[in-house]
Amino acid sequence: MPGYVLTGTPGAGKTAVLRLLETGGQVVVEEAATDTIALDHALGLLEPRHDNTFIDRVVALQRQRQRLVDAAATVFFDRSPVCGRVGPRPRGRPRRRRRGRSRRARRR
Repeated sequence: MPGYVLTGTPGAGKTAVLRLLETGGQVVVEEAATDTIALDHALGLLEPRHDNTFIDRVVALQRQRQRLVDAAATVFFDRSPVCGRVGPRPRGRPRRRRRGRSRRARRR
């Protein structure tokens, strides 16, 4: 199955492009994290990402969605499971400090 992953920053238009592809008859696989979070919020869990089973539930739902796709079809994926790990950090969130000497110590 040929596949394409649409990635990008929030507001870049990924969902709009996917809806357009879908209305044109293309196969689209939604990313599972957003739906898992929405379900948890509806069930009263305010911080689902801190739940120990969160990642497992996201992966299980994503795999379930991917299994439903015809193997011969060209598929467009709404992001990939790794996008949240490699993408840009939200504003205001501090970056991790590198281990070793600080910038100030390296200049000396």
